[in-house]
Amino acid sequence: MFLCDSSETVADMTESWSTEEVDNAVLAISVILKRFGALPQVLLNAYKHEIKIGEPAVTRRFYEQLVVNCPHALDLFTISIADALKTKTDRPKGARRKIPIE
Repeated sequence: MFLCDSSETVADMTESWSTEEVDNAVLAISVILKRFGALPQVLLNAYKHEIKIGEPAVTRRFYEQLVVNCPHALDLFTISIADALKTKTDRPKGARRKIPIE
């Protein structure tokens, strides 16, 4: 859902994704990466926010679907081992790779 506030459009991220929305997000990531080679930063930030606030089962599904359908995009949502050694990390919400904790 998008809310209009004067000339600004912002996403309403108060509710977690559904399973269908996760599948659509992964499909969108795959299509955008194939077509343009990169995700727009605003979209990447929105997806990362959704992962952060999402229910554990939904977040786990996002990562599982990403591994199956668009594995090369996994690095966009996780950090490298080298970066993990420099940062306090954890495996929140069932993620398979370490994700930074802010």
